[in-house]
Amino acid sequence: MSGELSVAEDERFATAKVADGVLLDSRLALYHETQRWLAVSDLHLGSDPRATARPEMLKLWGAPDIETRLTRLLEHYQPQKLIIMGDLMNFNGSVDEASGFLKRILGRVNTVCLAGNHDHPELVSRMGLV
Repeated sequence: MSGELSVAEDERFATAKVADGVLLDSRLALYHETQRWLAVSDLHLGSDPRATARPEMLKLWGAPDIETRLTRLLEHYQPQKLIIMGDLMNFNGSVDEASGFLKRILGRVNTVCLAGNHDHPELVSRMGLV
């Protein structure tokens, strides 16, 4: 594992090579160095730790700064493709919030978004999630 300091973000993070050309970033992402894709999952937009019996189960992404954190990852790696591997939103969250977020991200990078078990069917339909 190697530690790096990102001057632009002024925060520390670590990366570990987990496969040939694939980095696991401690900021909750995988990055492929030669294919130039960045993968994240379980963003859970709209999650409220007070509304669940097990708040510790909320993914670390489930916080108000999701878009900022993802933007920093995109700026750091400058991937050709972003892969969101399900659970973009919390099922009882706002479809409008999740689709707005996704539209802003789509404007920045070619994005593939897979539907997860917490993604509302309306979001899947509206945004064409696979």
